[in-house]
Amino acid sequence: MKLERDESNRLALPANLPTNAQDLLMLMDEAANAARSGEGVTSPTFDHCMRIFNQLNAHYQLAVSQELAKAHKGLCSATCALKVATWFLAGVTVLLGGVEVWKTFLR
Repeated sequence: MKLERDESNRLALPANLPTNAQDLLMLMDEAANAARSGEGVTSPTFDHCMRIFNQLNAHYQLAVSQELAKAHKGLCSATCALKVATWFLAGVTVLLGGVEVWKTFLR
């Protein structure tokens, strides 16, 4: 995916922004390269391209935070499963210890 051009041949955001972080990074790279082609930090080309870069960066941060939220949810469910398994194994260990104590007193 590439950035589009408007009627004055300046970079413009595509009508449908991607939600994939990798695609957004590619668009951010293109905007940064276009900003470097400006005549200086105060040039209109630099300012325009940096505005586009910042807009894409905001969308990128949103995409990354959504991915992290999904990963966090998965980690929470895995942690819960590990807690259940740990308590189950602790119960089995106590039960086996009780059986060994009981066998000791029966001898």
